[in-house]
Amino acid sequence: MLESKTIKTYEKFHKENMITKGEIIMEKQNNEIMKTKRRKIMKKQIICMLSTFVMFTNVAYGASKIKLINEAFVTKYEKKDSGTVAKKLLPAKRVVPGDLVTYVISYENTGDEAASKVVIKNPIPNNSQYHSSQGNSQVSVDGGKSFGLLKKLSIKENGKLRAASERDVTHVKWNILKPLQAKAQGQVTFMTRLQ
Repeated sequence: MLESKTIKTYEKFHKENMITKGEIIMEKQNNEIMKTKRRKIMKKQIICMLSTFVMFTNVAYGASKIKLINEAFVTKYEKKDSGTVAKKLLPAKRVVPGDLVTYVISYENTGDEAASKVVIKNPIPNNSQYHSSQGNSQVSVDGGKSFGLLKKLSIKENGKLRAASERDVTHVKWNILKPLQAKAQGQVTFMTRLQ
């Protein structure tokens, strides 16, 4: 097999030593034919990739019956005249470091049949630290690969294992245990602290 340097040298020599204009014209035509063939092949490959992408997108979208809406609220605690403390959720229009943010994930089965084994997973937003979650939630400290109760998870740090803490949580997950009937709705929530 010829090395690319040898091929370039040959091509240069060939162009410099062409005798007639006819040969130059023929070479230009051959180059144009090759460019056209390469374009057609690339076009077919791109169309094939796009149709594959569309097919997978449609399959994933068509199979989904669960509609999710994720809303964020700033969590404020207000002391009442009676001495009790009430939790208040305000739309998260402006948040500052230190604020507690509550995420409310509303889910609905928009299909005509019951949906079983519904799982809701949510990553912890950037610049936030997991604080807490309600319901039968589990958390992940490895980027969403595995889940469990926080008190039972550990992290390898500097070659040693240590108990995982809120700052290690990367995702939170809920398994909806009962089949979700057609048109049924529900909510799950979790809280983070903005860093």
